[in-house]
Amino acid sequence: MSNATLTPLDRRILNCIQLGFPLSRHPYTALAETVACTPEEAHARVSYLRQIGIVRRIGGSFAARSLGYISTLVATRVDPSRIEAVAARASSFPEVTHNYEREDDYNLWFTVIAADRERLQAILQSVRDVAGVYALHDLPVRRMFKIKVDFTFGAEKDSDKARPPALSQSAGPPTRLVPDATDRRIIARACGDIGESRTPFRNLAAQVDVAEAEVLARLESYRASGAMRRFGAVLRHRAAGFAGNGMSVWRVPPDDVVRVGEALAACPEISHCYERPRLKDWPYNVFGMIHGKDRTACLSIVDRIAGEIGIPDYRVLFSNREFKKTSMVYFPEALQDLPSGEPDPSCRRERVVPP
Repeated sequence: MSNATLTPLDRRILNCIQLGFPLSRHPYTALAETVACTPEEAHARVSYLRQIGIVRRIGGSFAARSLGYISTLVATRVDPSRIEAVAARASSFPEVTHNYEREDDYNLWFTVIAADRERLQAILQSVRDVAGVYALHDLPVRRMFKIKVDFTFGAEKDSDKARPPALSQSAGPPTRLVPDATDRRIIARACGDIGESRTPFRNLAAQVDVAEAEVLARLESYRASGAMRRFGAVLRHRAAGFAGNGMSVWRVPPDDVVRVGEALAACPEISHCYERPRLKDWPYNVFGMIHGKDRTACLSIVDRIAGEIGIPDYRVLFSNREFKKTSMVYFPEALQDLPSGEPDPSCRRERVVPP
């Protein structure tokens, strides 16, 4: 799918709903007011964008630490002949959300979001025990500069009101939410897809046995506190025409990390930017995920950024294979309290590529 095949209305909708799907009893009416169409058109176009594979899900994206979880990026150096087996072990854990083979001696990279450090260490040890793993390192965030997955479609941009700002913060603990049983059910269900109903929050409320008004009020409170970074559309970036994506890594002097991190965060092509620990054989400490139309475009963008920030020692690690990409479901056990006794099947939307 090329951006050129999208209608102007499609582009306006995508520019809006990535970061701000309306938390409203009638969200398509609110969306229609923002993008200048009828509610029926807004609903039909969002359904179409789902059907052609651009919109993967519409739901909440939460801050792990705010919910009491811990997260990390794992760098693994694996015998190339064993990478499928190691990737399969990592992907078998629901706490592993993204898992890629990348172009480097550290050739397998995956993210883990776990309920506690004991569980995190158990997952890492299980992967470390697979034959062919030469090295495995836990690289937690030391400082977060940006999380904003926001692909721009065309020149028509919506108002600041319709497009919430990026999360950009210095090191320090986020606002901690102490969830009750109702919060846990709502959060677990909001981690999935709201579905294609014209009144999706009414359906969600029925699934978690909470009044719709309370569901909306709690979701808004999560967003206001920062526990929920956004409630919006998660896209399949390749289907949307952004086929290039790479993990740029930068070797930055310790006293220059803040300047470089903030400069990278200011680049619209970079969606995530963090400071992470160095390794003895890995001198890079600032990471920025970069997105472009293709590999050449990404390299050109990084080369331009390097010149602007004055950091010559950097690399871009492109992914050779995607083994897993999914959205994290927090408090999944809370969904066992649903009347059916089973988690709602739409609570998780993932892509696991078998080896």
